[in-house]
Amino acid sequence: MAEFVTKDLGNDILHIEGQGAVGMYLVIGEKKAVLLDTGLGTHDIKAFVETLTDKPVEVYLTHGHLDHAGGMYRFDEVHMSHKDLYMLESNTKADRLQYMDMLRTFAGKTEWTEDDVCDVKDVRIIDIQDGEVNDLGGRTLTAIDFSGHTKGSMAFYDDRSKLLFVGDCCNNSTWVFLEDSTSISHYLESLERIRKEWLPKMSGMAICHDYDVVSNDCVNNVIDCCQRILAGTDDKEEFDHPNPMVAGIPKRWASKGGPDRTDGKFGNVAYNYTRVD
Repeated sequence: MAEFVTKDLGNDILHIEGQGAVGMYLVIGEKKAVLLDTGLGTHDIKAFVETLTDKPVEVYLTHGHLDHAGGMYRFDEVHMSHKDLYMLESNTKADRLQYMDMLRTFAGKTEWTEDDVCDVKDVRIIDIQDGEVNDLGGRTLTAIDFSGHTKGSMAFYDDRSKLLFVGDCCNNSTWVFLEDSTSISHYLESLERIRKEWLPKMSGMAICHDYDVVSNDCVNNVIDCCQRILAGTDDKEEFDHPNPMVAGIPKRWASKGGPDRTDGKFGNVAYNYTRVD
């Protein structure tokens, strides 16, 4: 693939896919633009975004995992929840190269070299607060605590398109089995808040892997997964994953089929069955 591939979603929103099939979003207002997530840090996302808009660009991260925050070192300043700051200890250049080498084992031909990967540098990191509103000019982005996948996971609601940008907060394969994750009961509380306060306003949900905009039904389907996990009535489908970083963690899908549920519904939860609470 090319270094970056863009898709125009309308409403001055661009979906940008970088190496490793990690999606980012550029939301453009009348005064400024916001880049949501930065990918792995292969190639220069900052220089690329500057070819897409002449507006000043601010960077907001949905969470601290290196496939979303790896490109932060191309910038001087980013916004992210300080609850995920500790994750940057595992966002070194060596960590990202190891991750990309792992991708090579199941993603086929790749188009990066070590020289394409940015080094770590000092970046000003501004904490994101739940309810924070960013006025881009003609549209606003509201930050929403959507903790679950990580303790600092944030979503962003765009009042113009009515889209909720969720990173990895909720999707067809939501990982809530990591050490970085919250309990299932906490994640369920986050989901129920989204359903009550934001779902009635949403036109869709923008996710970061394999898809761009998906149906709001994903929220309800993932809520159902969490409820069944806590009740002990889920499908309990054990699985492995080629990512060595999660090897050895006991994992189950709440619904059979993993990312492609056998019942045809969109939205699933992977959880650690030794610590269900």
